[in-house]
Amino acid sequence: MAVVDYSAHDRSWDTVVTAKPQRPPKFRIHKFTQQACVELSGRRFYLGLHHTPEARQRYNALVADWLANGRQLRVSPQEVTVKELIARYWLFAEKYYRDPDGNVSRELDNIRDALRPVKELYGETLAKDFGPRALRAVREKMIGTLCRRNVNCRIGRIKRVFRWSASEEHISGEVYHALLSVDGLWRGRSEARESEPVRPVTDEDVQAILPGRGSAGQGAAVFGKPFGVDCFAKPGVNFV
Repeated sequence: MAVVDYSAHDRSWDTVVTAKPQRPPKFRIHKFTQQACVELSGRRFYLGLHHTPEARQRYNALVADWLANGRQLRVSPQEVTVKELIARYWLFAEKYYRDPDGNVSRELDNIRDALRPVKELYGETLAKDFGPRALRAVREKMIGTLCRRNVNCRIGRIKRVFRWSASEEHISGEVYHALLSVDGLWRGRSEARESEPVRPVTDEDVQAILPGRGSAGQGAAVFGKPFGVDCFAKPGVNFV
């Protein structure tokens, strides 16, 4: 089984770069043996006699699988490390989390923040050995700096990474399903602090914005203030 070099992908961990379209590897002929061949990730594969349809079929299957796997050879689920798993997911996430104009979504930053402690604590661990106890250890590291809600959100993103990896057959489905046994933190039942509640605006803040509003805007601000309602909030935005 080939060993994949992820050093190039590690560089993309901190900087998102838009990759240029690349051509698929060529269908070549080995002149001495008259066999068809193709080179993928620095490894040469022989496909049989060059002029046969079977050789072309093997070429198409190998290249299709290689492209679907982020231009990397597949590694046995028993050999993939957590660091390699993250690198493979990152290649997918860079393309997936973009808006219709091609701009990078903020969700990519959220995923990076969630995966950073996983990489720091368990980067060299085999992904098949990353179980519920390891996930809880990552969660404990988060509790010291994050509120309970953010901890739960980041643990959910980590589980999402392993779900994608299982769907791509980088790891067995058993690894992902074991992580699902780790429940989220409940209010009042963990050491994680709660987020600050949203409070009504002060009288000083209301008075400060009234001169710049029309009569309708001034009335909305004064009416909504006792109920803790921000009448100038954008529709559809949830502040809870």
